[in-house]
Amino acid sequence: MVGNVPLFAQGQFPPKPYILLGAVSTDNEDNLAKAVREQHADAAMISRESSYQTGSVAWAAPGVYGVTPIRHTVITANLIKYK
Repeated sequence: MVGNVPLFAQGQFPPKPYILLGAVSTDNEDNLAKAVREQHADAAMISRESSYQTGSVAWAAPGVYGVTPIRHTVITANLIKYK
């Protein structure tokens, strides 16, 4: 649950009958909860969550260096309304 909005993970289903209102893709669960509220839905069922590398940042200090990957996450979910 994020911001009082139920989010059902992949393979989890709501405990009562529902209808699908549509689908949404976003970059984090907070934005998913915001979409549920804006569309007057009751909850969201996550259907896919993926993360991929979009680049990297090289950093250095005296005697130390490294590379940190930059990742992008995409969450796709169905918005649902209870009957």
